[in-house]
Amino acid sequence: MPFITTAESIGIEKGIKKGALKTTGEAVIAVLETRFGFVHEETVKAIKEIKKIDILKGLLRKAITVNSLEEFDGLLLEFKE
Repeated sequence: MPFITTAESIGIEKGIKKGALKTTGEAVIAVLETRFGFVHEETVKAIKEIKKIDILKGLLRKAITVNSLEEFDGLLLEFKE
C-alpha cells in the first residue's frame, strides 16, 4: 500500500467533500425537474452556491415533498439564512 502524505490526505478529503456537494446539489435539481418539469435558473444558481452538505440534504428531502416550485423557493430562502 503506497504511503499517503498529510497534504495528500487533506486534498483527498476536500475532493470528496466537493464531490458530495456537487452530487447532492445535482440531486436536488434533478428531483425538482422530475416533479415539476423545469427549474428556474435562479433556483439552480442558488442551489449550486450552497456550500454546506447538511443544508443540501435538507433541501433534497424538501424537494421530494413540496407542492410547488414556489414553495421550494420559499424554503430555499429559509435554508440559506
